[in-house]
Amino acid sequence: PTNGWTEAITFNNGNAYVLGMQSHHLYRINPDTDEISDSLLLGIEPYSMDMDQNGKLWVLCTGGYQQLENPRLFKIDPSSLSIEQEIEFNGPSYPSDLAFSSIHSKLFFIDDDGLFGLELSSGQVPTSPILAGSYYSMDIDPVNGDIYLTDAMNYDQDGWLIRSDGQGLVTDSVQVGIIPNEMG
Repeated sequence: PTNGWTEAITFNNGNAYVLGMQSHHLYRINPDTDEISDSLLLGIEPYSMDMDQNGKLWVLCTGGYQQLENPRLFKIDPSSLSIEQEIEFNGPSYPSDLAFSSIHSKLFFIDDDGLFGLELSSGQVPTSPILAGSYYSMDIDPVNGDIYLTDAMNYDQDGWLIRSDGQGLVTDSVQVGIIPNEMG
């Protein structure tokens, strides 16, 4: 059991890592016993996470839908469950769907204005999108680095699946069903 609503889960070195949206924690869970073995307090609404090529866990905190605080991105050592880096976003935004691409050596996320790419070494949130638009979800093909985005339109009609090269070029799109979300 966790304290409230959980959002994302990933596995590393025999442990499950789960984000607690309401508790603002990252939980490390032993999947053999289903017990929390450790936790780390982060920012408001930890929503999305992914591992980079060095085995570091990156967690994106939205700051809350009502913008209770600026969104933040944390680089975490999963072994010690310690924060190695914290990057704060400037101004109002609501970032989501964090994903790492080893092809591009970047963290990608979607925000109010589109798709953004963060160089791991920069330590600064980019101010302009790689690909402008209003996207609902995102995933990255680990083999070729293509980025797939969904556009839910007005949530009342068929949406779109869009493929991008990660450099700002749309390479393909297809209309899909209402509120397209998960890809895999």
